[in-house]
Amino acid sequence: MIRQITLFSDEHKELPDCKNQGNKWVIDCSEISQKTNSFDVVIEFDCKIKAFRNHDYQWVDVQQNRIAAEFSPKILQLENGYFVQANINLGFWEIDQKNSKQLLWRFNPKFSKPIVQYVGTTNAKKCVDANAIMHFTEQPTLLFSKNSALEISRS
Repeated sequence: MIRQITLFSDEHKELPDCKNQGNKWVIDCSEISQKTNSFDVVIEFDCKIKAFRNHDYQWVDVQQNRIAAEFSPKILQLENGYFVQANINLGFWEIDQKNSKQLLWRFNPKFSKPIVQYVGTTNAKKCVDANAIMHFTEQPTLLFSKNSALEISRS
């Protein structure tokens, strides 16, 4: 189901050590997370992404770009019927309508958590990133199911 997984940052590009354990793919991000606070995991599937679970827990198509923020469900369905979901809620999922076989899992992307500082007597605004150091209690993992996905409500 997965063709390739690649890790990207401004300074690095590498193929991570991934463990395919049947219905789950563990993505080892420990090396790149020690080198940088901001990186992307690019996941190339063998088939197209059919549907995306949005922040309102509704299934939506991928005829437009989709984003799942940190407190949104990270679940999608492939054309072959499999559901794919993350084991952790960290990062952002992005799907580009022009590349419906690719999922981008972003950790601390630029300006995703901006802080506005007011500087000087004129209170000039300065926007800075509030990137956190990534400490994974568990490595990011994709879980696959033919039947359904497990969802836990925000409430």
